[in-house]
Amino acid sequence: MESIRKVKITNMANANVSVRLDELKIAKSWPKKGASFNFDFETVREALFDIGFLNMIKCGTLYIENKQDRIDLGLEVEGEEIFVPLKDNQLIKLLKVDPASELEKVMQKANETQRDEIAEFAINNKILDIEKNKIIKKYTERDVINTVKLLEASKEE
Repeated sequence: MESIRKVKITNMANANVSVRLDELKIAKSWPKKGASFNFDFETVREALFDIGFLNMIKCGTLYIENKQDRIDLGLEVEGEEIFVPLKDNQLIKLLKVDPASELEKVMQKANETQRDEIAEFAINNKILDIEKNKIIKKYTERDVINTVKLLEASKEE
């Protein structure tokens, strides 16, 4: 018996993400960042014709883990370098340990949604590095340091 090819799709957003495609009998909810589900390859291929689902994949809200699956689904070209969404431990390293030049490289490759996720992560983790704040502000127009200060001030009131 031939096995059915599966595609692992992971929630990369800091929120609950839901997909409902009645014609494909898909109703799935990823409750938190890092939650994953496996789907039949052909079901994912068909689901990509839905503009909402396709946008969730393209903007990085949902991520197809396997590179070959992304290539076979037409989401990526073999040999082409794309931005791979970072996990929390990688973001901590990027924002607390790595030099600012590394953050600059990541922000250049990331799309708008992914850049906003990095900024939000920096705010939630109170990253107060001036150089890294300048880079995040350059790409997102969000001032991490001022936002952290405002949040702290509002807690004190």
